[in-house]
Amino acid sequence: DRTLTPPPGDFSALPLPPDVHTEPPADGWWKEKDACPAGRNVVTKKLKRLGQPWIAYSCDGGKGGPSTAIREDADEREEGFWDDDGKPHGAVRWLTFAYDDTRLYVHGVSEGRWTDRARSGNQDSFQTFRAGKCHGEQRRDLGGRASGGYCVDGHSEGIWLVWNTQPDIVRARLRYAGGELHGAQRWWTRDGAVLARGRFIEGRGTWEIFAPDGKSRAEAT
Repeated sequence: DRTLTPPPGDFSALPLPPDVHTEPPADGWWKEKDACPAGRNVVTKKLKRLGQPWIAYSCDGGKGGPSTAIREDADEREEGFWDDDGKPHGAVRWLTFAYDDTRLYVHGVSEGRWTDRARSGNQDSFQTFRAGKCHGEQRRDLGGRASGGYCVDGHSEGIWLVWNTQPDIVRARLRYAGGELHGAQRWWTRDGAVLARGRFIEGRGTWEIFAPDGKSRAEAT
């Protein structure tokens, strides 16, 4: 069973300031009337990055507002919103040849759900933040294997699962408290036999590792 049960805690999102955009700037925002804050105009610049041509759109006279940089000969871009101090403030997106990643910030502090997706479709990870700390459901996808669980105030908490994505088979059930392994732990083989088991208290414990015939073969602390 790959159901992730939240540990005790409040996982509601913090209210965002009214000027925070939760989505990156719309494509072509620089063509719209009043695209920049009052009294400022769109600036267009030609750039070279690693020898490649890029074009950037931003607002003059300050650091705040939307900005977009596009690689002209490929489907790549960097775009987002910034405050007057030049800190990310709202959604920020990085689109490369391999990944499509989106972050959310409030005056440079991590907030809400961050997503990391492979454009090939074989990886789909996310992290959840509150006031700069991981807090809420998390998923780490490495393509072929993923793990998921919850953070509370910056630390892994409760039950985390590790599973193969193709086929969808749970390979480990790990228990955490305050970011440390705590309680009974299990790893399984693909066919469901116990591969390793352990018992930990606040990060200190021992793993018992089993051979394919089910006989214990090693211990590790």
